[in-house]
Amino acid sequence: MEKRVLLAVFLMSAVILLTNLLFPPPEPGPQEGAAGADTAVATAPAAVVERAALPMAPATQAVEARVVEVRSPLYRYAFATRGAALLEAELVKYPSYTRPGQPVQLIPEGTLDFLAHRVIVGRDTLDLRNAVFQADASSLTLQEGEGPRELRFTYGGNGGFGAEITYTFLPDSYLVGVRGRLLGLGSGALLLTEIGPGLAAHEDPAHRSERQQAVVARGPQGIENLVLEKQRAPQVVDGPL
Repeated sequence: MEKRVLLAVFLMSAVILLTNLLFPPPEPGPQEGAAGADTAVATAPAAVVERAALPMAPATQAVEARVVEVRSPLYRYAFATRGAALLEAELVKYPSYTRPGQPVQLIPEGTLDFLAHRVIVGRDTLDLRNAVFQADASSLTLQEGEGPRELRFTYGGNGGFGAEITYTFLPDSYLVGVRGRLLGLGSGALLLTEIGPGLAAHEDPAHRSERQQAVVARGPQGIENLVLEKQRAPQVVDGPL
């Protein structure tokens, strides 16, 4: 039961924080135009700023993609600079029932775009899943009793567009803080966050933990709880979420 709680906490921090904190809605202010009614569901308004440019490399500069690891006594996270995606998320104190001798690995093997992003502006989509970000550190190691540490990913595209994602880690907590900003898009941008095929299974099959797997969403009609074992066809949860 404790392991399922940890998995739920991680998924909640990955999805809820990224859709509501990474690019929060801008503060109310005068607007020249309103967004149309036919906006994409399961998206969040992206906070767009028009101030000084981020310190980013030009889009024409060749930057090699690499992996940045973040370690603490509790976890090991591996981020790709390609798309600023999460490649691996190990809970090092919890053994896996499906990978003997190894810790729980939450990201399914072969998943490349977990927590990668696309941005919708009007009828255009900016796909950041293949964009190579710059990371401000090659790795982070957090020790017990240490304060929070940050890892920042930045990307500069054509036409003055830029994106920044900053993660904040604590050595004694699985929760990860995240904030971000976009440059050069104007108002009305929407963020799409990839969560891949979901979390990898690590329970013993005899536990039948799949019966507990569910998707919980809060929308205009209140809270919806979809038990995955009971679903026989694709389900659509109306946004905004």
